[in-house]
Amino acid sequence: MEKGQAALVSKDYDAAAGAFKKALTHKEKDHQATLLLAQTNNFIHAKRSINQPEQTKRLLNLVINQEKGSAVLKKDAVALKNKW
Repeated sequence: MEKGQAALVSKDYDAAAGAFKKALTHKEKDHQATLLLAQTNNFIHAKRSINQPEQTKRLLNLVINQEKGSAVLKKDAVALKNKW
């Protein structure tokens, strides 16, 4: 989990997703790892779908509104959304 959080701070979102997946292999029902993985994946997909504005907006809103998610990801999602 710590590696995933550090990767988010470094804006290495793929590494963060990998770290959260790895955390889930050690503790399958880790609620926080599950939330962070979903939030990270939504952010990654939003960045990759930048040419599809509606989908990107929907995914960024999911990241921003994720309860108990990463504040770092929320901040990055707001910044990306504001670039439009």
